Amino acid sequence: MKITKSQLLEIIREEILKEAGHTDVPSSRSDLLTIGEDAAEILQALQMVPEDQALPTWWTNKLAVAASHMNACRDYLLTSGAKTEGVERTLSEGLQHHIDNKIPVSQNVFRPGSESFFALFKEVRELHKQGKYELQESEKYYILETTDLGEWGMFEGRKVPLDYPFLYEDEEIEEAKYKGREVKLGAPGAKRSGDGRAYVFVRDKQSGNVRKVSFGSSMPDAMGDSEAARKRRKNFGDRHGCAKKKDKTKAGYWACRATKMFGRDIPGWW
Repeated sequence: MKITKSQLLEIIREEILKEAGHTDVPSSRSDLLTIGEDAAEILQALQMVPEDQALPTWWTNKLAVAASHMNACRDYLLTSGAKTEGVERTLSEGLQHHIDNKIPVSQNVFRPGSESFFALFKEVRELHKQGKYELQESEKYYILETTDLGEWGMFEGRKVPLDYPFLYEDEEIEEAKYKGREVKLGAPGAKRSGDGRAYVFVRDKQSGNVRKVSFGSSMPDAMGDSEAARKRRKNFGDRHGCAKKKDKTKAGYWACRATKMFGRDIPGWW
């Protein structure tokens, strides 16, 4: 008996489902319970591992991939319109709070750098693509320009947030905490750290690889609302041609957009 290509593909699909699971909701619940049990056992086992002990790269990579897959599954159910009995899923509690209180996502209410902080941008971007969320002017930079904000990538074997700048000062503080040294904390982004350097992880569109871009970022005297501060920001933008900088893999792109970093949401360049 001859088998057509489509019939062969269907047989393969059915065999994969036998091995990998079913597509019904009860099976998904069962899989999630197993994942939860496995995660709890892993967390318990990690409590017995010294914090300064390095884990195998293959292990941490698999964990990062698994976490990414779980995020995608969650996002599909919460934001992509997965339906039950023809009724679409509701918005996340965080986004509903923003909408009810007329707070643009450019003023993200979650702690910067937290999972909820990134998830909010990702949710709004997905809804906007589906035509279900109309962006305010102040939100366009975070959703349309920094198109990977809320996404994650792998850099040197670790999972990193994309399009989200960090001050080197913050990295030094974390390292000091890890080594048990006392550090004096300041307001993030409010003062110059060394030479005011910051860094950001970006995805290179051509290669698809994640790159680390370092740049100057600290301009405390120009971040106020005074006429002098606004004039200084405008002069900086004109002098450095900020409006023409479109390549996220270049330091100049990020230096020109420091008004949008570290909790700031200031109109204009720099």
